[in-house]
Amino acid sequence: MSSKIHTEAVKPIEKLLEQVKVDTVFGTPIKEGDVTIVPVAEVHVGFGYGWGFGKCSGNEIPEESASGDGSGAGAGAGIKAIPRGYIWITPKGVKFKPIRNKHYITFAGIALVGLLIFLIVKLIFSNKEDKDHESSKRILYNKR
Repeated sequence: MSSKIHTEAVKPIEKLLEQVKVDTVFGTPIKEGDVTIVPVAEVHVGFGYGWGFGKCSGNEIPEESASGDGSGAGAGAGIKAIPRGYIWITPKGVKFKPIRNKHYITFAGIALVGLLIFLIVKLIFSNKEDKDHESSKRILYNKR
């Protein structure tokens, strides 16, 4: 019984590993005249597997298991491919052309603007505090 559960639980992982090939990272080359383009991706693969068995106690014994023994297994897998660029092959040579993610550039720009606003506000308030401190010094020294 346990080997059948084990076999069933491993099937998703086996199917995933069958899909991970060179074509997953380097796509099918596209040729047009003297130019060949090979797509390139970064591929992440993850999987997990677990099983267990045990005895039920007292009123927890299910009807289908007269002995109170139980076992189970499970597995999961995932794959993520991120386009990173392409290889440009011509008679003049070979070059790798990266694909830039516009979302990262936009996020970096927003973060930079936020940082600049923070620094400007901090500078304004620190100058105001310095002026307030200077005027309080003058008041204290003029009274003496």
